[in-house]
Amino acid sequence: MTDAEWQRIRPLLPVPAWMEGRGGRPEGYCHRQMLDAVFYVVDNGIKWRSMPVDFPAWDRAYAFFRRWRETGLVAELHDRLRGKVRERAGREAEPSGAVIDSQSVKADAVVGADSRGLRRREEDQRQAPTPDLRHDRPAIDDPT
Repeated sequence: MTDAEWQRIRPLLPVPAWMEGRGGRPEGYCHRQMLDAVFYVVDNGIKWRSMPVDFPAWDRAYAFFRRWRETGLVAELHDRLRGKVRERAGREAEPSGAVIDSQSVKADAVVGADSRGLRRREEDQRQAPTPDLRHDRPAIDDPT
């Protein structure tokens, strides 16, 4: 992360409790280092355990990320940065619409199967005969 990027992101992060006199102990790692580690994992698509040694220990970086995700900081940071990018482009901070791919939306249980695109072919609906191991013959006898 460049110094200019850090200057924009730093005010968006929460101030640790110990810095405001609310108790707790100082954290062992700088938030900038942790964000760099998270960005590296996301950008390169690697596993947390595969982080280079230039970053803090993978378990500490993951613990920071998990805590930020559970408290909603990751989503809030994303929304704030998205708003700033949109404003810089001359648009409203909040998007007015969205596109949802129908393949990624799961059908509700109350929607009929025929309207969800789950029509089965006739041959798929027939159950294949299963062998009866006791008599070594098909369990479903064909009357023809």
